[in-house]
Amino acid sequence: IRQLEELLRNGNREEIEYQKKHGGEISPLFKGNNDNMISSITTLGTPHNGTHASDLAGNEALVRQIVFDIGKMFGNKNSRVDFGLAQWGLKQKPNESYIDYVKRVKQSNLWKSKDNGFYDLTREGATDLNRKTSLNPNIVYKTYTGEATHKALNSDRQKADLNM
Repeated sequence: IRQLEELLRNGNREEIEYQKKHGGEISPLFKGNNDNMISSITTLGTPHNGTHASDLAGNEALVRQIVFDIGKMFGNKNSRVDFGLAQWGLKQKPNESYIDYVKRVKQSNLWKSKDNGFYDLTREGATDLNRKTSLNPNIVYKTYTGEATHKALNSDRQKADLNM
């Protein structure tokens, strides 16, 4: 949401420069000059600075592959589930065979990109996002946190609650 607010307020320099150089239409989202459209941003348990868990396991190639494969599997034209990954080509075209769809999906930039939530939740990814966005003095920011751990009996470590 902070990235959306940044685009509304300041636009995207790369998109603006590209449009000036090459012409054509530019989305109003990338133009900016839409300050005061958002008055508050409230998040629930958001790791604004990334998490060690994502550094250790969440952004591992195997984890990403499993999740993206599920997205690919449900991106076929007969699926009732839509994970919103069509921008990465994970949506079968109306007259495309499933085999051609899978071949095309293998070429998607998704497999090489850092433009995904797995990377954004790492400490490095969160730092990159924080560098690209600024705090708006006209917005009230709130974050609600939660706790679902307790101190382990014979250790200084925390353990996940059973009902988690």
